[in-house]
Amino acid sequence: MHRRLGVKQICIGVNKMDCDTAGYKQTRYDEIGNEMKSMLVKVGWKKDFVEKNTPVMPISGWMGDNLLKKSENMTWWKGFDVEVGSEKIHVDTIYDVLDKMCRVPERPVSAPMRMPISGIYKIKGVGDVLAGRVEQGVVKPGEEVVFLPTHTVSNPCTGKVFTVEMHHSRVDFANPGDNVGLNIKGLDKNNMPRSGDVMVYKKDSTLGQTREFTAQIQILDIPNEIKVGYSPIGFVRCGRAACRVSKLTWKMGKDRV
Repeated sequence: MHRRLGVKQICIGVNKMDCDTAGYKQTRYDEIGNEMKSMLVKVGWKKDFVEKNTPVMPISGWMGDNLLKKSENMTWWKGFDVEVGSEKIHVDTIYDVLDKMCRVPERPVSAPMRMPISGIYKIKGVGDVLAGRVEQGVVKPGEEVVFLPTHTVSNPCTGKVFTVEMHHSRVDFANPGDNVGLNIKGLDKNNMPRSGDVMVYKKDSTLGQTREFTAQIQILDIPNEIKVGYSPIGFVRCGRAACRVSKLTWKMGKDRV
């Protein structure tokens, strides 16, 4: 699940090392740790990343072992050397992982601007205000924009960013991760943007439309089964669309992990 959410830094915590079954023994830690690493590889993580960049920490949440300071009950635990970029970092505790290993991901500021629209509002005295979260690039006033897939050559859906507001204050620009409201001028009342549209700059031609895509999904609950011909509603950010399964390339269940 975490990989589907875009998580790229992980740590495995082998908890309850204090219980009677584990007894702070390295053999039990190795057994669980190896099983977890094997599972990560099977669900799509690269083996080299799992071996070199994923610390497996023996811990006890109840007793506090290896949370803030190195445990005295597991003298066999020598820590883990993690490769983070060009650095090699040694971690002994969960605190070390959070403080030394985890890095804030770089925001894609220089990428082409993409902003999914989550809401369209008509504000008295202001005009059309579109709300959304900037996924990449920078949103600035004065730029001409289009809204896909509502916009087509024969039926344009375009406008111009007049103001950018964040937390009820006007700002000069918005970066990736910012939730903003945009006052857009020049919208065609007969072909307005819709929730789920992606706003891009009019001068940007890098984003197109597609009729098919390949997805890796995790099933949490389903009444029957997924097979060729199954027609679910697909949700991506603020948008949704009916789709149809045309091919199953592989599947994995609890009996195959």
